[in-house]
Amino acid sequence: GVTGAPSVSVTPSGCHSLIWGTGHDWTTPSNPVPPAGQAILHRFLDTRVGDSFWLQGLAGPTPTNAPVILSDGGIAGDRWSFVAVDIAGK
Repeated sequence: GVTGAPSVSVTPSGCHSLIWGTGHDWTTPSNPVPPAGQAILHRFLDTRVGDSFWLQGLAGPTPTNAPVILSDGGIAGDRWSFVAVDIAGK
């Protein structure tokens, strides 16, 4: 993305899936801020080259197979890439 806050939509394959996403902000080393119900699992801010890398996910498994949107505040004015995966539950 070149404008706006990072976000990505994923439709889980079923109940009890884990939804994880990873992002890269190559404009400035900024802290991503997830909304309620989502958590940053790992973050690396490279101040030497001005990049941010992060891994985030839902706070728990999905209760249904309804679409899920992972998103972040804190880097809305930067250029970013963001991708998410569905880790199928049992």
